[in-house]
Amino acid sequence: MKQNTLIILFFISYNCIAQTKNDSIAITQVLKNTYEALGNYDVQNYIDNCTEDYLLVENGNYIWTLEQEIEHFKTNQHRKIIRKDKFKIHSLRIDGDFAYSVYDLWSEIEENNVIKKLHWIESSIFKKINEKWRIVLIHSTKIED
Repeated sequence: MKQNTLIILFFISYNCIAQTKNDSIAITQVLKNTYEALGNYDVQNYIDNCTEDYLLVENGNYIWTLEQEIEHFKTNQHRKIIRKDKFKIHSLRIDGDFAYSVYDLWSEIEENNVIKKLHWIESSIFKKINEKWRIVLIHSTKIED
């Protein structure tokens, strides 16, 4: 009897660890996909990765709603930019259907043969909806290197 109990506990623990790993990978991918959509002004991909009540808090003094970001995308879709993003994730915590992450983001943005290198420290909150992780909130602070 004790042996069966140990096997069941191991199986439950292993499944929890595997699910956490799968969720961590999915959350990281949503983050990358969202920034790729941002760089390409890809409205549909951006919407697919955010909740309806999504907010971006930028530099502690401006709040963008999803609707405002979509309008920004639409007015800038004509721009030809190449954006390369690099993330360093400092922490990623998952609690049920919610998660948060704290990370550095470095971007190289090329437009008209001019390259801008930018750095932000960000935190994001995620929510799992219908088995898909989506971004609820990004808090972004630009770092002057």
